Amino acid sequence: MATTTKSTVKKNGSATANAKSGATTKAAAKPAASANDLIGQVTATLKKTYKVNLNDRKKRVALKVYHALREKMGLDLQTQVRKNNGTFDWQKWNTKVFVLLFGKPEAPKYSAPVMAKIASYFYDTISEDPTQAVADLVEFNRQSLERRNAIQEQSEDDDLEGDDEEFDDSVLDDESDLDAEAESDLDEGDDEDDLDDDDEDFEDEEDDELE
Repeated sequence: MATTTKSTVKKNGSATANAKSGATTKAAAKPAASANDLIGQVTATLKKTYKVNLNDRKKRVALKVYHALREKMGLDLQTQVRKNNGTFDWQKWNTKVFVLLFGKPEAPKYSAPVMAKIASYFYDTISEDPTQAVADLVEFNRQSLERRNAIQEQSEDDDLEGDDEEFDDSVLDDESDLDAEAESDLDEGDDEDDLDDDDEDFEDEEDDELE
């Protein structure tokens, strides 16, 4: 009769645990592998059909951080330059100076965490923790975009109101022209009483038709 020792039990228990852990890892790996295959298929199809590549999550975050850092530093520089009675050239900053330092928007020189680290060095509103710093800049970018959209919508509303006022003026002008034409069409022998009589005849005809 075989005896079971504590050592044997431990070994068997460890083997069972390892087997379960391995099975769990494989199960988790299957959806990931399947998703990666699908991502490759989607990317290839879009590239073939539309001749474009969609940015992935990493690139989108980097782009938001890039724009946030550019705007935040630009606003700071603008304030400092104005204190010295100077004029800040946003075009030069956006397209030349910042590009020289950090690269173009579509191809930044540095990753999102690196750019966020630079932002946290200059600004106390940006966390020193890299992950949180990225989140802070992404939120700054979102709020900035929201403000710009609100300004754009307000500008469009103002333009529409201006168009309405011009339209109303043109309508009034047209009505004035019609009144003038009506007056010029009157014969010298016609007067307002004659026109009133004609209106009464017209009203009588309408009453007859209604009856």
